[in-house]
Amino acid sequence: MSPLKQIPATAARFLFSPYLYAWEDFKEGMEVLVQGQGHASFARNGAISLLGLLLCWEIYVPVHELLHVAGCVASGGKVHELNMSSMYGASFLKEIFPFIRVGSHYAGRLTGFSTGGSDITYFITVFTPFVLTILFGVTLLHLAARRKSPFLFGVSLVLAGAPFISLTGDYLEMGGIVVTRLVHDLAGWFGETASPDLYRFRSDDLFRLISEMKQDPSGFGIDGQRGLLRALCLTLGAQIMGVLLAGWTYYLSRRVALALTIRGREE
Repeated sequence: MSPLKQIPATAARFLFSPYLYAWEDFKEGMEVLVQGQGHASFARNGAISLLGLLLCWEIYVPVHELLHVAGCVASGGKVHELNMSSMYGASFLKEIFPFIRVGSHYAGRLTGFSTGGSDITYFITVFTPFVLTILFGVTLLHLAARRKSPFLFGVSLVLAGAPFISLTGDYLEMGGIVVTRLVHDLAGWFGETASPDLYRFRSDDLFRLISEMKQDPSGFGIDGQRGLLRALCLTLGAQIMGVLLAGWTYYLSRRVALALTIRGREE
């Protein structure tokens, strides 16, 4: 029995079914690795998939970062600085995009941008690269399985898996935008003013966020058990919201893939 059928038709199914769909899709895709006979076939298919993954990743990283820029500008923001590792062509791209700075602890990171105070602009800036997942991710994954193509499977792993790779990064940040905005608005509805440190919980790196809270607890309002509980709730809330958003992104990509499949059969 499919694991999806074991989940009651409740909110839990709505929230977690995208991850089970992803498990089924990736499991089906992985069958391209075991086609053929013997260990030699498996090793060859694995090597071809790895080649597809690495080549796609090399292209995907700078495109991903530039789509952050495009999302910011298109939604009314301004970009001042984008840090990018030299291994992803930052030196070359800097000649085209002067706001790029060569060198980063991350593959790439949009470090200087302004949203004019708009959370909608901020959210669009962070989310825009994942339009690639919605349009192509699961479609390529299904196509790789149908054509039994190890190379295409490797490519699809990057695009279809991008939301899950970014759970503690971009999706944490999107979750933080949503959660802190809700807390801000709730405080306003009750006639209170949200604490200025609230927006420090908007981070694109969970581990850096935790490190910053340890180094500067007062800057995050951690001044006792109540402050610690508040910080934990905000961080956990942002991460949970990020997990849900990543799942819904994958689900949208799956709907696109299924629509293209149906259209293809009709034609």
